[in-house]
Parts: sequence; structure tokens; C-alpha cells
Amino acid sequence: MKSVKYLIIAGIVLFTSNLSAQTETELIAETLMDYIEGTANGEPERVADAFHPDLRLYTVANDSLSVRDGKDYIANIIEGDKVNRSGRIVSIDYENNAATAKVVIEMPDINRSYTNFLLLLKYEGKWKIIQKSYTFTDINKDQINNDKKNKLGENKMSDLKPKVTGIGGIFFKSKNPNESKEWYGKNLGLAISEYGSSFEFRNANRPDEINYLSWSPFSEDTDYFSPSEKEFMINYRVQNIVGLVEQLKTNGVTVVDEIETYDYGKFVHIMDPEGNKIELWEPIDSVFTAMGGETTK
Repeated sequence: MKSVKYLIIAGIVLFTSNLSAQTETELIAETLMDYIEGTANGEPERVADAFHPDLRLYTVANDSLSVRDGKDYIANIIEGDKVNRSGRIVSIDYENNAATAKVVIEMPDINRSYTNFLLLLKYEGKWKIIQKSYTFTDINKDQINNDKKNKLGENKMSDLKPKVTGIGGIFFKSKNPNESKEWYGKNLGLAISEYGSSFEFRNANRPDEINYLSWSPFSEDTDYFSPSEKEFMINYRVQNIVGLVEQLKTNGVTVVDEIETYDYGKFVHIMDPEGNKIELWEPIDSVFTAMGGETTK
């Protein structure tokens, strides 16, 4: 990720018009993911690479400022000891060689959610986290009313159930893709890039999380929709793609290829009974949020 990276999503390349902004945002996201994944997977060296050696962690405890040394924080990460925690990048903002980022860490075993505000600087060609200020929210289930309890339980079960959760992309053949994009941009107000448009919307269960849908016209001679002979292909957002593919195979559904994994999610293609090729995507939307770029919304 040291150079410009073309992210393929739903068979097309999403590439913002502001090339330098995308590259810097992507590099910042790389550092943030070293912190997020390093702490979760028991990789202290990866976390140390993301942190400046003199990093300090700041929070408020009992109305008093608490300061912790970054080296002590890293020392508590045991090599190979995975922790039940997940993180997502909420936002990134930067100017020249200075940046800020907001990262949310969920720790379900202790019913706690941490919000991190990180300050980064770029030097010697790499972005480093030089300060971490954080707060947390305790999720005490005993203090939540029954309706909220039930909803939490339903969401947890739903997260494991293999199923479609929404539309991830709309792709269609066009005699002149460039003219089509220009028409849709001019007449319908789509934010058009070289490869189409990316629609932005909010996750219903996590309103602070941005999700995306890709729209793109393809040339008539594209083979991306093969073996389908149709003029279009739909991408569906799914959860538990591995379980879903197993379920589909059991049901006799034609699975065209193997699951492929990228930084921004997992993909696989299937065929429906009428010969339509379907793309299934288990997304990691935070990667696109971190990259920035103009969207339709």
C-alpha cells in the first residue's frame, strides 16, 4: 500500500479524482489498521510500528487526567494472544503531514465500547500515531430495558445468520459507458468518477457507520457478467459469506468461483435459475470511508 492502490469492488475500480488525497488517506488507514488489528491479534511489533516511541495515552478517570506510556501499553500485548475486540475507522482528516482520526473499538466480553481520538504525524515517509485520547461507554445489560435487551440478542444472532443484507452494486452494459455516466451526472445529479458512482448511506444498526453501493455502466463486450448473457449484474451485500456459500452449495446453487478476500471485503459469484450472474459481497466499508472521495448522497 506504499503506492496508489486501485480498489476493485464489485468488478470495477473505485478511484477518486483526488489522487494524492486518496493515497495519503490510504496510508493513514494502513497505520490505523496496524493498531486495530495488532491489538486484536496479539501482534505487539505491529502496534509498535504504528505508534511513535514517545506516544502517550490520555483519558479521564474519576474526574482526573490519566496518562499512560505507550511502551507500557504495548508491553501488555502478548504475542499470538488474540483478544475478542473489533475496531472500525469512523473518520480521517489530514492537512499536509498532520492528521486526526476517530476509531471505535468494541470489546463485547467486558460490555464496553471505546472511542479513540488519534493524532498522527507523517515523518520519514510513514504516518505514526503520536497521541491517543480516549473515552469509553459501559454497556451494562442489567440496566437496559427489555426491549433493548431483545434487540441486542436479535442482532447478535442475525450477525451469524448467512443472508443478504442489502444491495451493494448495480452494473449494466452500455453502448457508450462514458456518455451514460455523463447523462446520469448531468440529469440525475450522480457524483460521477471515471468508473461510475458510489452511493453513500448509513447502516441501520450502526448509524455512525457509512455503507456504500456502487453503480457502473460497462462496455457491451465486457466478459465480467459471464457466463450470464444478460445485460446487467446485481451485487448483494451479505453477512457470513462462508456460511452462505456452504448453504447455497447444499441447495444445489451454482457457485461460479471461490471466495476471494480483499482489504475491503470478500466476494464470490453465483448463478440464479434464470441465468443471472449474482455477485455476493461481505463488505468492510471502513476502508472506503478512510479513503474518502466524492459520493452520491
